[in-house]
Amino acid sequence: MTSFIFYYFKKPGVEFPFPEIYFRDYESKLLDKLLSCALNPEEKDRASEGVARSYKIVLIKGSRKIEGKYIDYVSELIGKKFVSVGSLVQELGPNDEDFKITEWLNKKEKKSTVFVSFGEERKLEETLPKGFLERVGERGLVMEGWAPQLKILGHDNIGGFLSHCGWNSVLESMHFGIPIIAVPMHLDQPIIARFVEDIGVGVEVVRDSKGQLHKERLAEVIKQVVIEKSGEFVRIKAVEMKVKISDEVVAELVEVCTSSSSS
Repeated sequence: MTSFIFYYFKKPGVEFPFPEIYFRDYESKLLDKLLSCALNPEEKDRASEGVARSYKIVLIKGSRKIEGKYIDYVSELIGKKFVSVGSLVQELGPNDEDFKITEWLNKKEKKSTVFVSFGEERKLEETLPKGFLERVGERGLVMEGWAPQLKILGHDNIGGFLSHCGWNSVLESMHFGIPIIAVPMHLDQPIIARFVEDIGVGVEVVRDSKGQLHKERLAEVIKQVVIEKSGEFVRIKAVEMKVKISDEVVAELVEVCTSSSSS
């Protein structure tokens, strides 16, 4: 959601022209706090400087087929042509850990398993409640450190992806047609979660007005997305999107380069 981020810094206080994409009050406050603490002035200007140095086009990771109006908006806002380069999902070769995961997943029923990953947002020991591993037993597989996300999402027995909604993770989930249980944390993740829900490939686990997450709501959304009849539209849409977001960058780049050379 490049368009929203540029808008957020370029037009502070002005309402975004697409009301389906927004920050809740507690999310805006958290974002401002994180940015003020984490970034120095040079880092804050890095993205805008990179765009300024580009000639006539700016390449962004994503798909025009699902982001067309947002890409057109940021192109107009910045005054340069933004071109999506597709999802750029590239599967890695197998390793010993892959075989362990695949063997475990092979024992599950088709579309029955939920993959849970928050990227590098949380340390495992800080996330799992006391006694969790003992209670889960063989029903779940907990991995410390890096996990082969693409290999997992591409397995036939994965029925849902509980994600923090990092942009890479969302694109990878859509690449494999896996519906998303959206649990955004901070930065641009909340607006990506709104986008995921708006295009129909996932459902957000909405927090309370103080930003607190409740386990009952989390369980409801997981059941809806993976099992229940009410979530069938999300599962169908996720599969449809798998076909829709095929990389379309070549044709658009040829068009842009041709028009640039003739002008």
